Amino acid sequence: MCILCYQLMGETDWTDAELGPAADRAARDRRRRVVDSVLRCYGLRFRDDPVASVGVVSDSKGRAEVAGGLTEIWPAASRLAPRPLDPLDPEFLEQLGAGKR
Repeated sequence: MCILCYQLMGETDWTDAELGPAADRAARDRRRRVVDSVLRCYGLRFRDDPVASVGVVSDSKGRAEVAGGLTEIWPAASRLAPRPLDPLDPEFLEQLGAGKR
């Protein structure tokens, strides 16, 4: 399905709570920052469209995949990452922890 058709469906991701526009926008921005910081540990980036329910996972080589909601981000990242995505990988945990300081 193309991105335009996906947008026209009007599907809302389950993570987009009904908290009102301002609170929803803040929650979505926080979620975007968290996802981006996790994916940066693997050399990837995450951007999302603030008015839609899609995001883009990309690598430094210019490859990118559209992720239609939070549940599609990890599979897209798995296809683009230079190494397997493992949330328990000591190197990943060290990089993620270093970003909190």
